[in-house]
Amino acid sequence: MSKATRTLLNQAATGAMPVREMAAAFRRGDFTARELTAATLENIARSNPAIRAFTCLSPTALADAARADDELARGLDLGPFHGIPIALKDIYDVKGMTTTCSSFHRLDHVALLDSTIAERLRDGGAIIVGKLATYEFAFGDPQNDLPFPAARNPWDLGYDTGGSSSGSGAAVAAGLLRVAFGTDTGGSIRCPAAWCGVTGLKPTAGRLSAAGVFPLSPTLDTCGPLAKSVDDAALALWAVHGLDQRDGKTVARPMPIFRHPISGDVAGLKIAVAANYLHDPSVEEQTRRGIMAALDALARAGAEIAHVELPEYSTFSACAHLILLSEAFALHRARIASDFRKFGATLRQRLPLGAFVTQDDLAVARQLRERLTDKLNDVLVRHDAIVTTCSLGTAGRPYAPDGVNPGDWPMRTIPFNLTGHPALAVPSGVAANGLPISLQIVGRFFDEATILGIGRAIEDVTGSDRWRIWPTPDKTLQAAGIKAAWNPSMF
Repeated sequence: MSKATRTLLNQAATGAMPVREMAAAFRRGDFTARELTAATLENIARSNPAIRAFTCLSPTALADAARADDELARGLDLGPFHGIPIALKDIYDVKGMTTTCSSFHRLDHVALLDSTIAERLRDGGAIIVGKLATYEFAFGDPQNDLPFPAARNPWDLGYDTGGSSSGSGAAVAAGLLRVAFGTDTGGSIRCPAAWCGVTGLKPTAGRLSAAGVFPLSPTLDTCGPLAKSVDDAALALWAVHGLDQRDGKTVARPMPIFRHPISGDVAGLKIAVAANYLHDPSVEEQTRRGIMAALDALARAGAEIAHVELPEYSTFSACAHLILLSEAFALHRARIASDFRKFGATLRQRLPLGAFVTQDDLAVARQLRERLTDKLNDVLVRHDAIVTTCSLGTAGRPYAPDGVNPGDWPMRTIPFNLTGHPALAVPSGVAANGLPISLQIVGRFFDEATILGIGRAIEDVTGSDRWRIWPTPDKTLQAAGIKAAWNPSMF
């Protein structure tokens, strides 16, 4: 292998090469899918002891990559992810692999079928290299009483990743993958994206199938990608979207094919700013300044900016949490009754709360949900998108605490799980403490293309798709007091 080829392969295996460029490199013959998969697995082996992003690796990854090479050589081109390594949060079923949900309840649960998203990724030639860390049943915290250690934030190993798609955010931020899939019930795609300095897309409810993905709250759950760039996220959305007979909530709605990179042209767009969220005293000043700088850039690019008031966050949150607690309790009722002590400490505290939500409470919450959705739609009739806060500040929770008060949760994401609107988290800069800051873009139902375009315009200003925050994992491992060696016990 020439030095030039080795350089290209290293860029691809360490997250520095966009998906489109990797796909083009395969087709030019610069390197093979098997070479890229092997280099990716080596990078994971070197870095995972520090960041704990992966819980297990696929035993068939190299064979799958060799098959992808053979298909391309025979002229069978399955699309932009053909030969691209990818991984899934460990609540997605992947045939033949365990789906543990990071719980002692499911350590021996081997999936008999692929989840629909895993199936569609495979059908598109993607190489599923492993499963990614999560909080217990996507509802806990970064605890130290679960089967796997909590993922750490690659920007600073002393901090949490910000949500239950923890391994997904850490893996992308650390350059182990360009794209990973997570789930978002109250912000668990957008929160890790915000704290780990990557892009996180919660699509419109019904855009992606959740079949074969362990649920938390079916009313609020949404699957989606975390990615190094907005364009990578767009490609991932396109690769797996669409109607699915296994999930009755999916709908057949057209979306762009994204043949070309997402454009950041925002000229003529009407963008609303959630003024009462942006100017909440709880928002850190650096976060506010980052959002305002992004808005200034959008205005200079020709967007029309207007300030609006959204319903109070506390109203959205209270309504969503009643639904979440009730549905989570119902899903886990049998486990609670049969072996309650198998749950980690956080779920032992949270799950029983759902027993106190009455049917009358739930009926009121669902009626309120409809009214809040209508209010958000009223804003989006007059504007193409809404820009608001994603997190109140930078990563603010230390690694592996004993527990955290849900009232202290610093994200502002759950309103759009409640209403089902698409929402995108994109980096908006780096704070003085060296940690990323982020903002959130909310769009009309099934109009992911517009919020992705706005995200791309912001990305062009911040250069966040080119951030390299994990260039020397060996040094970081050493600083963390961890030996940089392959450790099979980690998987």
